[in-house]
Amino acid sequence: MALYIMKILVSNLTPGMVLAQNVYGPEGKRLLHGGVTLTAKYIYFLKKYNILAVNIQSTLDDMLPQDGNILEDEVKLCAVGAIRQWTSARVKTSQQYSAMVDSVEDIADEILSGKLPLSNLSEISSFDTYTFTHSVDVCALSVYCGMKLNYPRKRLILLGIGSLLHDLGKLKVDPIILNKPDQLTSEEFSQIKNHPAWGYSMLRKEININVDARAAIILLNHHERYDGTGYPRGLKGAEIDEMSAICSIADVYNAMVTDRIYRKALSQNEVYEMLLASGNVMFNMDTLKAFLLCINPYPIGSFVKLNSGHIGCVIGLNPDLPLRPILQLIATREIIDLKKELSLVIAANPELHELMALAKKSA
Repeated sequence: MALYIMKILVSNLTPGMVLAQNVYGPEGKRLLHGGVTLTAKYIYFLKKYNILAVNIQSTLDDMLPQDGNILEDEVKLCAVGAIRQWTSARVKTSQQYSAMVDSVEDIADEILSGKLPLSNLSEISSFDTYTFTHSVDVCALSVYCGMKLNYPRKRLILLGIGSLLHDLGKLKVDPIILNKPDQLTSEEFSQIKNHPAWGYSMLRKEININVDARAAIILLNHHERYDGTGYPRGLKGAEIDEMSAICSIADVYNAMVTDRIYRKALSQNEVYEMLLASGNVMFNMDTLKAFLLCINPYPIGSFVKLNSGHIGCVIGLNPDLPLRPILQLIATREIIDLKKELSLVIAANPELHELMALAKKSA
């Protein structure tokens, strides 16, 4: 039997489910190992540590597992520790900064060697550490996009540094505002809109470390938008440098596919289609196309529901038509290539109860 992986909200967990990945809490501390069978006690502690969602595993005969060539969580966690230590220090030293740069180089070298930054630390960590895990996820995605654009290693490192530090200015935003479950007031949103300028000022003026200007500008520009509706300066079009644009897209993507305390994550296919529609509106189309090559709307191992009512597991991709993958139907084991079967379309993402029922039938 092959494993499949499914992300489930902690509020929906039941004893007997098996964790597919390690779960990390505050400061990158590992709370539970992948492969552990959940008990009521474990579920209680996941809730206590403010874990929002975890990945669980189950089995279905003949279903293919997810791609194993994934950037290791441990590599990213080293970067989480480095940025946490540097940002929390009262006096930020060059040694701490060098450790952070070293972690970016490790991420870049792993990606250059063929590792894929597809798993999100920020979806399996507590919301208390979200800013750090999100920053590392954005760093890895940005570096991967830069590789697709044939950036040399040195430029990848600069892109990674700026992307890792893109939310530095949020250290000056009230944490209550950052984690507010309700809609922000205009005054609160003004604080949020100040964080790019605050982060850039901290890096260039308040911290006695010489950071390359090409990396630093990412902090200032990562919320600018192609049509001029972004902040803090309302830049538009070619006024926005490409590395900042890459970070912008990675930032939006990772935030939207991650559960937060104030909203549930969107599915990867929903975010993919939303990004695709934003070309030359929110983001430069050429940069956006490069980023979309880095993500799959329907990753291998994910499940979809067709307009015929059948549920299938994605077992292959069509790179030229990413929204029409190759499936294996769970009920009949029939292989369906949506590139060829034009009468069939993906109609929805299966509900949790549908998948659990199928898993029990196949066990």
